[in-house]
Amino acid sequence: MLIPFLPLCWKKWWYDSIRGFKVSRKTLKRGFISVSGGIFISRILGYLRDILIAWWIPTRLRDIFFLTLVIPNLSRRVLGEGALSTAFLSLYPKLEEKEGREKALRFAFVLFNYLLISLSLLLLISLWLAPLLIKFFAPGFSFQEKIYATKILRIMLPYSLFICVSAFFSSYLNTCRIYISTTLSFVIFNTTLIIFLCLREHFPDPLIALSIGVLVSGAGQVLIHLPYLRKTGFKLKRIFSHPEIKTFLTYFSPALLGAGIFYVYTAVDKILASFLSPGSISSLYYSNRLIQLPLALTGVALSMVSFPFLSRESAKRDRGAFSHYIGTAMRWLFIINLPITLYLILLGKPIIRFLFERGEFTPLSTAQTLFPLIFYAPGLYFFSSNRLLSNSLYTLEKPWVSLKLGGVSVIFNVILSVILMFPLKQGGLALATTLSAILFHALLVKEIKKIKSWDILGDKKKPYLLVFFFFLLFTILVNHFLKGLEYFKGFLRVFLVITTSATLYFSLLKRLKIIGE
Repeated sequence: MLIPFLPLCWKKWWYDSIRGFKVSRKTLKRGFISVSGGIFISRILGYLRDILIAWWIPTRLRDIFFLTLVIPNLSRRVLGEGALSTAFLSLYPKLEEKEGREKALRFAFVLFNYLLISLSLLLLISLWLAPLLIKFFAPGFSFQEKIYATKILRIMLPYSLFICVSAFFSSYLNTCRIYISTTLSFVIFNTTLIIFLCLREHFPDPLIALSIGVLVSGAGQVLIHLPYLRKTGFKLKRIFSHPEIKTFLTYFSPALLGAGIFYVYTAVDKILASFLSPGSISSLYYSNRLIQLPLALTGVALSMVSFPFLSRESAKRDRGAFSHYIGTAMRWLFIINLPITLYLILLGKPIIRFLFERGEFTPLSTAQTLFPLIFYAPGLYFFSSNRLLSNSLYTLEKPWVSLKLGGVSVIFNVILSVILMFPLKQGGLALATTLSAILFHALLVKEIKKIKSWDILGDKKKPYLLVFFFFLLFTILVNHFLKGLEYFKGFLRVFLVITTSATLYFSLLKRLKIIGE
């Protein structure tokens, strides 16, 4: 539904960003549509990539590829798209607002130089220690598999440098309200891998083709930003001194620790799942994948677009505008995630069947995957909004508070997981994740409201409950009616229920002037 709007908006976003127009709610919406559209296309291509890998690559080679890809991906998620982007977007818009664009650009030049040097040194060390990394991440591999995996890893490792540089460029361009290159960069990775998969017969073996594809995709994600960087005046300069580098580290350190804590928790979650019945880890993985798509389309996209806006308003000390942005963003997350949550609960079974039920993925696997999905789904709004609220604390110069609250929620999650994992199995682990997200949300809201209050529903006179009630009733009735008809089964029923109920839902919202103001 988002894709047709992209070509209409790109030209105007570019024009607005270069001319420096004042940020409006319309700009926020358009940026959100652009980024979420790119993520959507990327996820569809990623699904196609996984099908082709499963089709063409033998099982053991798949294991080697996915495990070696974890290592450069770790640097992407923790460094590039995690701590680096969070710290940069917390600081750069404030510098631009307070000291002007020229001084802010100088900071960006210095930071990029340090980033390039640090990443290059880290890459050289990683290439040297590649055999040890494989031994650590894959202790169960045979001697020959470890040698082969080391070879594959060394081909892919430069991807970690490219992707961190790309994340930096993307963060900078987001502050300029340029989203085109970010949108395209999402698509490049999976597109490149699909191309190299199709060309696999021209390489010594398919994993060599895939690993070179990973490397090329990283370079492509850097190159796609260069034309837009030149337009904004970003040029490489040999500058290594700026007073705000120390300030940057005060944001970067807690962001890095926070990302590290999250991955430790992810590992603990998998360890706990390993004590349950066979198939529990896989069911959690597949149900989590179903949650990750709407989460990326809503929470990730909106937090990415709104981060620079919030940072600028924080620099102005304009609490009214800051609260307005928070309220608007949270309201949109609530409105969009509500129907998606219902669809995942009500239509989860046919969705899982359509996407995964083939080959070794049996009807039993579908039932096992549906169970945790039902517990994950109610947390979708909280998963989406927590990223935005956590970023807001960074813009309010409270990064360590965000880290502390995140740490509390992770500890709560682990304790709940241990308590719930035996009576509810994998559903207990999913429920613990949802409840900890709700706790994290409550703590974040409480902290932010100490500074400035805001209301998620905006104008309380608007008939939100009436719209939600009619949507819920209509969706259940349509699903029940189509379920009894012979010709409307599986994906066709899912498609008809979603299109008809979503049309009614957003039509009512617009008719009653809840959206589209």
